[in-house]
Amino acid sequence: SQVGGVVVDSGNFDWMAHADKFPGLCTPDDSYHGLTYVKAFGKMGYTTRPIPTPKEDEVLVKLEYVGICGSDMHYYETGAIGNYVVKPPFVLGHEPGGTVVEVGSAVKHLKVGDRVALEPGKTCGHCKFCREGKYNLCPDVVFFATPPVDGVFQEYVAHEANLCFKL
Repeated sequence: SQVGGVVVDSGNFDWMAHADKFPGLCTPDDSYHGLTYVKAFGKMGYTTRPIPTPKEDEVLVKLEYVGICGSDMHYYETGAIGNYVVKPPFVLGHEPGGTVVEVGSAVKHLKVGDRVALEPGKTCGHCKFCREGKYNLCPDVVFFATPPVDGVFQEYVAHEANLCFKL
C-alpha cells in the first residue's frame, strides 16, 4: 500500500522513524501517542491511543529505547509461550528506557527530565517480598508484554515510580 507517496509493507514499516512525514496518521493531537502492535501472528500494525495519565505513585515516561526479547519473537511468530497465549491485537516489548515527562503527586525520588530504566515486572508492592525489597519474588507480579498486560512498543507509558531506576 502507499502512505504519503511512500510504498509501505505494513508489517515492516518503521512508522516512528517517519512520523514527521505523516503527522495526521501518527497522532491525531497531542493527547494521543503511537504504538506498534501484533495485528495477526507475523504481522505488525500501527495505531494511536490516548497518552496515559500517571497515578499519584507513577511517572509518565516518554520511551526512547525498547529491547526485543526472545519472548517478543515467540509471541510475534506463534502467539504463545507455554500457557501464555496472545490474542491479537497485542502490544509487545518489555525492556524499556526513556525520560520522565510527568510525575505523580506522591513521587519524591524522580523528576521531569530524569532518564530511567523501567523494571518490566509490575508487582503488588504490599506482600512480604515487596516490603523487603525482594520484589522479583512477588507472587502477584505481572509483566509488560505478557497476557493480559500490553507491552511498551509505544511512545509513552505510565509506570510505578518505585520500579523506575534513574540512569
